[in-house]
Amino acid sequence: MIPPRYRPSIVEDKGVLRVRLPFRWILDVAARELSTVFGRFCLSAATDNGVDWKLVTIGPDLAAPQIVTIELPRP
Repeated sequence: MIPPRYRPSIVEDKGVLRVRLPFRWILDVAARELSTVFGRFCLSAATDNGVDWKLVTIGPDLAAPQIVTIELPRP
């Protein structure tokens, strides 16, 4: 777990994945069941209205993160 000021990341180091996520990830991502979306791992999730979400995701190839935008049902 990392402080909120650091950027989340996943890197491979000698065959071991090193995952760096802030504690907030548990509430913003895991609790909303957004850990994996379209086969991509979600590093962070943000919304202004609770419906439209911007997810920073990384693919299985661990290439550069990409933003995936999704719409969730209204709470």
